[in-house]
Amino acid sequence: MKNLLLLSSLLGGFTPLTTALLESRATGFQLVTSKQLEGSTLNSNCQQVLQQTIQCDEYVANFRERGYCGSLDDSALTDSVCQATCERSLLNARRRLAAVSSSTPDLMPGYPVATLIETTVAGWNETCLKDKDTGKYCNDIIDAFEDYESLEAMPNAQLCSYCYGAKLRMMQQSPYSAYDELFAQTLETVNKREIIYYHQVQITNADIS
Repeated sequence: MKNLLLLSSLLGGFTPLTTALLESRATGFQLVTSKQLEGSTLNSNCQQVLQQTIQCDEYVANFRERGYCGSLDDSALTDSVCQATCERSLLNARRRLAAVSSSTPDLMPGYPVATLIETTVAGWNETCLKDKDTGKYCNDIIDAFEDYESLEAMPNAQLCSYCYGAKLRMMQQSPYSAYDELFAQTLETVNKREIIYYHQVQITNADIS
């Protein structure tokens, strides 16, 4: 089946965020609006940071919801989302929020304030990951893979590619991504196949030399 990473996200109960595009292409959004904070017990500094404008394409607001982040199927939109100014703004918001939310860490019981920005950062990172050799977006590369019914049927060129492994490992490193047991099993398969594949490559190169 095409894009087994997407399949894993669906089986794990996560809705791909690309299915709910924001039509607006404005720049800037707030993690939380003033109306949403009515009656909140968060301190004033924390509320102020939550309402600061994050200088990103407004599509990035979709990443506040935890889910699998695949190809946006629109190169212009992806370039707009992945601007360096957006990354800086997200990281600045993360730093400021961490500094002011220590005394009132929860937006609501069981929902830490940090979740809003951390989930957004995780989604941005997955969306903007690029292939180290070609500079193309990894999601677009993965999305272009041919159809296969199982991981075992995927050729090494795809399963052991930089993008396939890097995306899974990036998801693994963030507790705010859609990474779950199904993705963990996929990464385990990738790691095992890579060991065999790169060992074979080394032997082949040695024979040639």
